[in-house]
Amino acid sequence: IDVSYTYQIAYAGYGGEFTAGEKRYAFLVMDGDSNGRFDDYAKISDRINFSEPPRGDFVFLTEGKKAVPHDAQLLGNFLLAGESLFEIRIDIPQKKLILDEVRKNRWPLKLTLQPERLSLFSEESGNCIMAIHPKGDEIRLPAGNYRLLGYQVLRRDSQGDLWRLQARGTRSSPKIGVGPNLSPVLSLGEPFAPKIRLQRYFSSREGETHLLDFILYGRMMEAVIDLTRIEGSATRLPLSKNPVYRNSVLEPFYAIVKDDGEIVAKGKFEYG
Repeated sequence: IDVSYTYQIAYAGYGGEFTAGEKRYAFLVMDGDSNGRFDDYAKISDRINFSEPPRGDFVFLTEGKKAVPHDAQLLGNFLLAGESLFEIRIDIPQKKLILDEVRKNRWPLKLTLQPERLSLFSEESGNCIMAIHPKGDEIRLPAGNYRLLGYQVLRRDSQGDLWRLQARGTRSSPKIGVGPNLSPVLSLGEPFAPKIRLQRYFSSREGETHLLDFILYGRMMEAVIDLTRIEGSATRLPLSKNPVYRNSVLEPFYAIVKDDGEIVAKGKFEYG
């Protein structure tokens, strides 16, 4: 794939197009590490505990539409586009992004929901697999033990408004073994369960101030990081009054109650 160089104030990257199956994709690779290179694949500093966030360059993949920030994924060693799996090689001097199709030694992994995007990494090799619009309820990958990096799913509510949900893997997300004689299932999404985390924030003469975190977890203990309406205006869900988050659901309220029923504090959570 011949690529062209793009530069703007906010970023620099290489862009181009390719065809996989019946679809044509546009891509833009960005220098996420700010080191002047565009071939830094996703790196997991602590593959088991996620003690440091993943690092690497980013790639924006779309079906020809203009890319938005939520289209970004960490640059993977492999790309699953529909049903086709490719190993990715970037040749900077030749300005080439090379996709070598992988046809053999692929094994099934069942999906419980249909993500628009999905990112996994292998514990053994450290390789990252990024998927866009995987086809059907099953994908086929090289053998290995995989951990969830994140996913994005689009879904319409009963009034027809389109919502985007993004979630990322956590330290509690289990590994999934893929290979011969295995029947693995990647159980994502519902039911979601909220968890409140209490942290000490700072101390002052008036006493200690604590920070309350409201986190929503899915079936694989993935943490929801975004839930935004991206199309429509008919939803019956209550929306935030904050103009910055006017397309997000209303912030939940909280109350801190003593054993005897006295309410000592109450309020509502804030985004961000």
